[in-house]
Amino acid sequence: MLQNRLPTRPFGLLFATAICLITGLLTPAVKAQSVDFEPLIKEITETRRLLRQKDSLSLPVLYEGRGYRIELSPNPIPFTVQQTTVETGADRAHAASYSVIYENRLVSLFDSVGFICLTLPTLVRDRDYEKRLNTKSFQYHCLLNGQLVGFSNGRYYALNSKGKWRPYADNVPMGRQPKLAEDDRYIVFGRSHGEWGGTLYFYDKASREVHLTGSSEANTIRKEGDTYLVLSSSGHGVGGAFLRQISAPNTLPVTTLADKNDMVAGYALGNTAPPPAPSDIRFRYDGIQLWSMFSVQDRPLYLLRWLGNTLLAERDGDVFKLVYPLLFKPFYAHNPITTTYGRYTLINYADTRGEVGCLLIDGLTINWLNWSM
Repeated sequence: MLQNRLPTRPFGLLFATAICLITGLLTPAVKAQSVDFEPLIKEITETRRLLRQKDSLSLPVLYEGRGYRIELSPNPIPFTVQQTTVETGADRAHAASYSVIYENRLVSLFDSVGFICLTLPTLVRDRDYEKRLNTKSFQYHCLLNGQLVGFSNGRYYALNSKGKWRPYADNVPMGRQPKLAEDDRYIVFGRSHGEWGGTLYFYDKASREVHLTGSSEANTIRKEGDTYLVLSSSGHGVGGAFLRQISAPNTLPVTTLADKNDMVAGYALGNTAPPPAPSDIRFRYDGIQLWSMFSVQDRPLYLLRWLGNTLLAERDGDVFKLVYPLLFKPFYAHNPITTTYGRYTLINYADTRGEVGCLLIDGLTINWLNWSM
């Protein structure tokens, strides 16, 4: 059963392009038809008051320091935002593995009930399709080489063109971990050990070699020509975000699949790899988290966490221009991974017990899906 928890209209229709701070109250001086940032501005103003920061805001700038600036965009994006609770009937409100989009369905797996499939974009359950998939009991699923792959009782199976599960003959290099990205040459996955570092793996499909580099909490990989852009973000300490480029994964150090979860002297295996060259670092910031990187209407966007707020922003040099305030309360994306499936972008997130939910982005519509028992 699906329960919509937020209105399906845009989150406000007014954008305050100038305000005055008078006796602690925010008064819009100019309003244009677009996106309402006033609730965010009021919240930031209250936070600044609690922190005893006496200097007033100077819109459109909300923050400047640590080598970057956050400001309101003059060209915001009027998203439609929804929150949907999916009642799964499972024993716990966590999916067994990260949901995927396959054959125009959101395919999720739960320990006690098996696969649940939501037709896109309506999110109506396809129970006939679920019956086709639930002919075995699965503990994990993913997409590899365009096929739906599942792990059942110690063996991997792939769904064939007739909708039947058949043994999967190729490697599943990440084991039962989430896949970060895949193209014709590489399957990319990672392993994070928090403040002890992390490792990013590039599995070469042709040679079956595994190349590694250090990367803690990678969440998004995008291609720019033949270059791989890797976005990582950590919530440890004050938080931080890091974007690097990798032009030739086959030149990275080689390891084996047997060693993919290893630590060396108490630190992640990736710490043994050479650090990226300064020219390969696009940016490194402290004090913010960037959970995702994707595009809407050919505009590259970041899902940004700052001062407890979840925001969407464009980046122009070292300036983050907010195009939409999501204002989900509460929302915190542990272990996020972003994947683009044609018109859809899916941002999975989880805690230590499994996937908690996902953000489904379809054009200018954002749906926050939460799993419920």
